[in-house]
Amino acid sequence: MIKKVLKFIGILAIIAIVILATLYLLFNESPPVEKPSSQADVLATEMLQSLNKEAYDTTRYYQWTFFRGANSYKYDKLENDAWVSWNGNEVYLDMDTDQRVVITPKNITDEQKKVITDTAWSNWCNDSFWLFAPFKLFDPGTSRSIVDTDEAEHGLMITYESGGVTPGDKYLWLLDTNKRPTGYKMWVSIIPMGGMYASWENWKQYEGMWLATDHKIGPMDAKLSNLKVGHTLEDMGWTQADLPKI
Repeated sequence: MIKKVLKFIGILAIIAIVILATLYLLFNESPPVEKPSSQADVLATEMLQSLNKEAYDTTRYYQWTFFRGANSYKYDKLENDAWVSWNGNEVYLDMDTDQRVVITPKNITDEQKKVITDTAWSNWCNDSFWLFAPFKLFDPGTSRSIVDTDEAEHGLMITYESGGVTPGDKYLWLLDTNKRPTGYKMWVSIIPMGGMYASWENWKQYEGMWLATDHKIGPMDAKLSNLKVGHTLEDMGWTQADLPKI
């Protein structure tokens, strides 16, 4: 009986490998030909103008929940501090000094602290990107180039040479006639299939800036909820006690 079960599991594993290999051969894309030029910076600037980056730059506080309500965030952009919460854990991140402090749970070992703070940093890098990526086109360590594409009016490739968790990742923004993103295609280390498409949609205006609140990646729907921005603690309904640093 055990041999039959193991044989059945082996057959299923082979079928899964064949399906994955077939999907890879059918849908994997190599990065497209890029055209580095000053026009790429012009297009990137026009994209930022369409989203009102000036409003983003002058708005201090942000909160949102991501990944089916599992991960929640508070962010003080002026101080570049974040509070990451999930499954009863809360971690304070100071991005300027790389300080990482476990707020809850208490009385844990140094090894447990490292696991929790590493998870918080990884979650932050991934989940904040799904909110702020359109405003990071000129971040340190980025390069920009033009890509010809039949999928949109304009194609803008952003390469992250450094920073975050996976430097070297590429994102091809697909822009409509108004220079607003409809989505991007990804060549990133955490996804083995090149050219995976993720939509950026359901754009809403917050304090003058435009933020996408919904993403679709294949069959998966990745929504941002509980999204709120503000200039003051009062705007957010917070007190300083809601932003603990120790």
